[in-house]
Amino acid sequence: MKETESNINMPENSTSSNDININNTNKNNSQSSSSNANSNTSNNNSSNTSSNTNSNTSSNTNSNTSSNTNSNTSNGSTHTHSWNPIIEQVHHDEVGHWEDVVVTPAWTESIPVYEEREVAICNGCGADITSNIDKHMTDNILAGNMACTGWHTDYKQIQVGTNNVNHPAVTEKKWVVDKAAWTETVTVGHSCSCGATK
Repeated sequence: MKETESNINMPENSTSSNDININNTNKNNSQSSSSNANSNTSNNNSSNTSSNTNSNTSSNTNSNTSSNTNSNTSNGSTHTHSWNPIIEQVHHDEVGHWEDVVVTPAWTESIPVYEEREVAICNGCGADITSNIDKHMTDNILAGNMACTGWHTDYKQIQVGTNNVNHPAVTEKKWVVDKAAWTETVTVGHSCSCGATK
């Protein structure tokens, strides 16, 4: 009787094992499908992300390039240098030279030369009659002037010559202006309102 029970139970165990295998197979298929679905979703997401990234990069690149190009074109086309002269005042000193200016012209001084000599002096009129004593006496006697009938000797300084002394001109240095000082306005360069110079 025990063997019979064993035989009867055998089929039940077999059926249960098949059911388990079927369930496992379905489970595996379900997991595979889920994995494939997830893989496809991931691929789609990756593709979309890549597409969006490329699209955004291209858009940003094009936008930046266009913006820079427009900006540069705008800067190059709208500003034209307007050159204004840079002025400086240059001072020039006066131009001249030193020269000798005559204060006193040259001149010649005549200096008398004296010697002490013996002379004959009339007692009456006091005249120097050294060179004509006899004539002076005779003329006065004939005229009845008896006061002038005598004379005496005396000593006097007599000019016997002249010494000429030449004096050179007296000069001094004087600054003579040939050209007065002046201020010159010169252009030393050019500048633009943007700060550029040349």
